[in-house]
Amino acid sequence: MFDMGSSKVRGADKPKIEKFGQTLARPEIPAFPITLTGHSSSEGTDESNSALASDRALSVSNILVPAGAKSQPEIVSLGEAGATATPEWRRVDISVGALKNSQETVLHEFGHMFGLGDEYPNAGAGRSAGTPVAHSALAQALIPGQQAIVATDSDNIMSGGETIRPHHYVTFLEVLGTMTGTTGQWAIGPGLGPASSGPGDFNVPTPKPNGPQAA
Repeated sequence: MFDMGSSKVRGADKPKIEKFGQTLARPEIPAFPITLTGHSSSEGTDESNSALASDRALSVSNILVPAGAKSQPEIVSLGEAGATATPEWRRVDISVGALKNSQETVLHEFGHMFGLGDEYPNAGAGRSAGTPVAHSALAQALIPGQQAIVATDSDNIMSGGETIRPHHYVTFLEVLGTMTGTTGQWAIGPGLGPASSGPGDFNVPTPKPNGPQAA
């Protein structure tokens, strides 16, 4: 609920929204899509009420996201549509959509052929949310600054999404090193030189006088 003409979240409501965001941040909670629908009572003009309803939804989003919501909420403004001149219309409705797995099965299963394990939580398989997965140690050894890869529902191809991350190449580098006798001479990192055109691009491996080669 909001005061008339205001988009500022009331002090008593802010902790409730923050708690909801903190719940969404828990590692076992998937990145559910969120829709914030702003409303206003019928006082004022249609144009001003539409803007006010949008600002109210944005105010809630600005609390949810810093509190830990994994996905950026969709902002919808209904303004004074269907409203009366009563306080209950000065609100924002929060809707949580169904989690739709965007994982491409072929790529995920190819990841297993590549030697990668699952990254989603599975109590039956001993993968509790937040615990390192099988290829975590290898990734941390081969990728400078790599944090532990823990079981969670995420957009990674080995979890619930279709995004391929640098750490998904580590088993290939391990095999490459074993077969060529160059174990420890390869690492994953940003490409160097003219062959690289932007983030995520990797150039042809170039020997370095000190340290690993870039792959």
